[in-house]
Amino acid sequence: MSQAIPSKLTWEHDGTPVKVTLVLDPQLASARGPRTVAFGLSVVCDGPQDFTLQFRLPWWLSGEPVVTVNGERQQVSASPSSLIRLRRKWEDETVHIALPKRLTSCPLPDAPAAVAFMDGPEVLAGLCDEEITLYGDKEHPETMLTPDNEREWAQWLTGYRTQNQPHSVRFVPLHQVRDQRRTVCFGIKDEP
Repeated sequence: MSQAIPSKLTWEHDGTPVKVTLVLDPQLASARGPRTVAFGLSVVCDGPQDFTLQFRLPWWLSGEPVVTVNGERQQVSASPSSLIRLRRKWEDETVHIALPKRLTSCPLPDAPAAVAFMDGPEVLAGLCDEEITLYGDKEHPETMLTPDNEREWAQWLTGYRTQNQPHSVRFVPLHQVRDQRRTVCFGIKDEP
C-alpha cells in the first residue's frame, strides 16, 4: 500500500482471491496519543497464501512505527520514505500500524521567507484574520509553535499555539476549519 487513505484492493494471487482493506484507526491513534496517525489493514484470502505485504512509510515519520499482526508486535526496520515488508502466510489477518508524526515547516516556492506548517500529513491553519510574521528558526518550527491539544470524548483534537511570539495564534488542521478566518502562510524572521 503506497497511499495511507481508506481504500480497498482486490486481486488474485496464484488463482486465489485476496482482498486488502485499509481504514483509519482513530481508536488506536487516540490510545497512542495526539502525535500519532494509525491505520488498520484487513487481509482476507479464500485460502492460505504466502506473499509479502508492503506499506510505504511517509516522509513525516518522527520515530519507530508500531506494527502488529493479529495483536502480535512485529519487528520492523523502518525510516521515513521507506517500505515496511511483512512476509507470511495470509488468510484472515488484521494488521495495525501506528505512525508517530512530527511538526514540519514547508517554505513556499515563490516566497522562501514564508512557510506553511504541517502536523504529519495535515496542513495547519492559523486562526487569525490578519497577516502575521512569526519569529524563530523556520527549519525548526518547534521554536515558534507548541502542542495545544484538547481531548473531546474518546479522541484528541490536535493543534498548536504560538510560543514566544508577539501574537497568540492557535493552529488546527485545515480540514477542521469551517467558518473561522484563517491563514496557512506565515512570514518568518529570525528575531523580532
